[in-house]
Amino acid sequence: MCPAVDRMTLWVLLWVTITTDFVVKFLTVIAKAVIALTPRRILPLRKKVQTFEFLTLYRESDVCYVLWVIPNA
Repeated sequence: MCPAVDRMTLWVLLWVTITTDFVVKFLTVIAKAVIALTPRRILPLRKKVQTFEFLTLYRESDVCYVLWVIPNA
C-alpha cells in the first residue's frame, strides 16, 4: 500500500532543498559558536576540535540524507 504523494515541481523542489540546507547550516553554526564559547576547563581544546569535525561531517551527511529522502516522482 503506497502513500499518496503529490508531484513536486522543480521550483518547489529547489525551495525545499535550499530552505532545508539553510536551516541545517544555520543550526550547525549556532552549535559551533556555543562550543567555541565554552571555557577550556569544561571542554578541552582537543575535544572542541573533535566536536567541530563531528558537526561538520554530520551536517554534510544530513544534507545528503535529506536529498535522498525526496521521492522519485
